[in-house]
Amino acid sequence: DDLHAADTDTLTVLSLLIRRLQGDAVTFVATTRSHPPDVSAVLATALDRLGRDGLAMVLDLEPLDSDDVRALARMVTDAAPDDALVRALWESTKGNPFYVTEGVRSLVASGELIVTDGRARLRGDATAPSALRAPSTIVYRLFDLGPDARSVARPLTAFRRFELDDLGLLAELAGLEPGAVEAAFDTLVDAHLLRPIALGFEFAHPIVRDTLYDDLGPAERRRIHARIAAHLTEARAAGREVSLADLATHVAASATAGDTEAVAVLVAAAHGAASTAPASAAVWYEHALALLPRDDARTGPLLAEQARALFLASQLERATAAAAHALEVLPGGHLRSRTAALQVTLLTALGRLEEALAGSDTLLASSPEPLPRLHAERGSVLAQLDRFAEGEREAERALELAGPDDGARALAYRALSTLAQARADVPACIAAFDRQMEVAAHLGPAARLSGLTTQAMQLALLGFVVDADAMLTEANDARDALGGAALRDALDVAATVADWQAGRWDDALERVRWLEFPLQAAEAWIVLARTSALTIHVARGNAVAAKRFAADITEVPLAGTTAAWARAQLAAMLGDADEAARLLETSWDHNAACGQYSDAHHLLGDLVDLELARGDRAKARRWSETLTEVFATTAAPGPQSMRDRCRALTAGDVEAGRAARAVARDHGLLVHAAYAQLVLGMLGDEPAVNLRAAYETYRELGAETMRRRTAHAMKAAGVDTPRNRRAKSGELNETELKLSQLVHDGLTNREIANVLMVSPKTVEVYLSRLFAKTGCASRIELAVAVSEGRVSEVRTIALSRGGRAPPPRSSPKAAGSP
Repeated sequence: DDLHAADTDTLTVLSLLIRRLQGDAVTFVATTRSHPPDVSAVLATALDRLGRDGLAMVLDLEPLDSDDVRALARMVTDAAPDDALVRALWESTKGNPFYVTEGVRSLVASGELIVTDGRARLRGDATAPSALRAPSTIVYRLFDLGPDARSVARPLTAFRRFELDDLGLLAELAGLEPGAVEAAFDTLVDAHLLRPIALGFEFAHPIVRDTLYDDLGPAERRRIHARIAAHLTEARAAGREVSLADLATHVAASATAGDTEAVAVLVAAAHGAASTAPASAAVWYEHALALLPRDDARTGPLLAEQARALFLASQLERATAAAAHALEVLPGGHLRSRTAALQVTLLTALGRLEEALAGSDTLLASSPEPLPRLHAERGSVLAQLDRFAEGEREAERALELAGPDDGARALAYRALSTLAQARADVPACIAAFDRQMEVAAHLGPAARLSGLTTQAMQLALLGFVVDADAMLTEANDARDALGGAALRDALDVAATVADWQAGRWDDALERVRWLEFPLQAAEAWIVLARTSALTIHVARGNAVAAKRFAADITEVPLAGTTAAWARAQLAAMLGDADEAARLLETSWDHNAACGQYSDAHHLLGDLVDLELARGDRAKARRWSETLTEVFATTAAPGPQSMRDRCRALTAGDVEAGRAARAVARDHGLLVHAAYAQLVLGMLGDEPAVNLRAAYETYRELGAETMRRRTAHAMKAAGVDTPRNRRAKSGELNETELKLSQLVHDGLTNREIANVLMVSPKTVEVYLSRLFAKTGCASRIELAVAVSEGRVSEVRTIALSRGGRAPPPRSSPKAAGSP
């Protein structure tokens, strides 16, 4: 209930549960207000994406109308309400179901409601009875329960959960004798204002508690919370088990500036939550900071801890602000060095690389002492800006200055690993990672998680899918031990890349759908995930989804040429070969100039395919030779398989094709293996075996264009293609179903021809048959029929290939997993 009021830790738990329990017999239902400022922009966006992607059904819950109010009033009174009663209830509650129920109970309690002969009406001629005119019908009902009930209910609002063992404390807060408090407490339970829960009692509805709590004045609130805090402190000192979070809640609400004991409690609560609930820890640090006197020496260290907690909670913007504030007040030393490095990490994750570099320059220039961690982080930033020689110098400088600082050495080796991966130097990448993990073993789970995350990403990008999967399993265990939020985005992106390369396309798309719920995304990482999703949708011929992802991909240095490669695939799919070639060649020129080869095999491989499709075999051969030259001795399976496959395509080298297939199979690269099998079949090497295997893979993946290309190759080789489902008379066959979807997606005949690998004239023939079968007179009528589900099997095909048809929705008010 009230999802808009949930803190970040709660939203993280919710998203993890929904993801992990998909497919189980579990339904999540959540309610939330619908408009800012009650609903944050982050949550509103997340709910909108969940609905758009079919991961939640979003329902707009309007206020009750008069008929609904009549039905609810009848349920409460067990009598039929007359029109005057219904009108009075609706006007006073504006259709809020909770207030309708409480309004009826208030009318009954005040004697203003008469029930006779199965009918309910207002007493006399009253049109606006006093029980409904009060600011809150809840408060009015409390007055009717007597003064003791009112005196007990007020301090009860300060307890989230009340245990009967604390009745003595409640008597003190209410100023009543214990017997009177017990009687009043039972009265509140009998009146349904309190309800029993595990280990105690709580208010029956948050509205009840909030209304009564708001009725307290600020001085009374502070008094109540202060006494509860003192009571919990005494209980803790006596050995009673007391929740530190509960104690900190009351301390935060009652302490005054300069209260050192309160600061100690809040800091202890923050430290206790830092590893498992970092977002909550950040809140406790914030409360502690608010109590410190100006220029207190503890301000800098607490800001540094708050920044780290926010980083672990993936709240990157807030973490960046906290780190910047900490650096303004921290003296020189290890903590300042660590915080400076964290700030660069945060800015890098947000894609603000130039800002990270400029900030580190300023810090280094103004620091009287060496900052090895900052040099190490600069090495990573320079790697992502394709300034490899400078980056390597910074990383080596960090190692020189590190001394006993294992953290600085771990960061330096991470930078060296990143630099080696960018140059596709696999031995150097793995050697630097091994050194990083040796050092990180002394630094705790967070450092180990950071190392595993970085290396899993690098291995996945180079095609080491099996190794990346093993590393991701270990990294996810480490993340769960840290509360489930730490480096969530980066880990999910690494898993997305691995899933994409391994042919687990539905899993990859599922991860991308969830990446932006509920926490703020690290933009630099998200671009890689969106790029993977774009290439999958292009392969499946899903033009609308592909265009949406292309529009969402921003230019960031970390994935600039990778994003351009994905956009080139979309352009080629839509028949714009010139634009595709421009994007690929521009990206390759950039990579060749700076020596960035981690994604060069994708660029060069697609240039080979593009020129072959255009009929320019000589140019395709030149691109293949460039690919061979760049990756002549590579140990990375992705570039290896691409290199050998392109040589087989352009030179007719069967042995190269077999090598490409073997490498792809050994490393779990399903898509690379299928393409190698297609090439081998085209070259006459066991065509029946290789072409059928490629066809089945592409059919399972839903890779429509490549499936059709393979089918053409099978026909040319005299190999029978697997039979598709025969359409009954009047039904649409598989080609017609796909054609319907492409028309619905807005593709032109030329673009459709490119996806289906037929001529535009053939598309016209197909459309004529399709119009005759469906009874549609135009493309617009056909698109509407698909949208309305009247061409129903189109939706079935989409679902079988990993898509989810989202249900109709309106503004986000309630959300739950399907």
